[in-house]
Amino acid sequence: MFRIIFLDIDGVILPLGAEQFDLAAIECINAIARQARAEIVVASSWRRHVGPIETIDALLAAGLAKPLCCLPETSEFSTKAEDVAAWLGGHAEVEAWVLIDDGQAVCRSVRALKDRRGLVVEVGAGGFGQGALKRALRHLCGHQAISIEDMPPEFVSAFQHPYESSEQAALDHLLDEEGSKP
Repeated sequence: MFRIIFLDIDGVILPLGAEQFDLAAIECINAIARQARAEIVVASSWRRHVGPIETIDALLAAGLAKPLCCLPETSEFSTKAEDVAAWLGGHAEVEAWVLIDDGQAVCRSVRALKDRRGLVVEVGAGGFGQGALKRALRHLCGHQAISIEDMPPEFVSAFQHPYESSEQAALDHLLDEEGSKP
């Protein structure tokens, strides 16, 4: 059994209109992958207009942990939701997955799959941030302990509660503020 992060590029790790990747967002994705022991499957339009090999090469050069693959297209006109459904249908061993995307229509159509193993994390205009990190970690890690050592320091310190005395306490507070700790 394994865990998957379906990762969009534009608007998630490459801010809209930008020419360079958001290194902090890439570090957060890498940290989620390490913490959850998840594989990254690139689910971006880049697979069509840049090409799968070139896409993975660009992501590796930007510092993203090695992706498992680019999401294969089921047909020339298939939607991302159809491709995700087909990929998951061929990988019954996936115990949990998260789609991280900025497209409302994509997120809505993937949610419509109603796959209990999955969670759709819609990234807003502000990019990948605290809420997205928290939801992805909670879903993929379940009840296993989450450690501050794998989180990018600049990311965790940006969300440190003023009354917390350590970065681990800050992460615990961040993950605990909506309910019980994983």
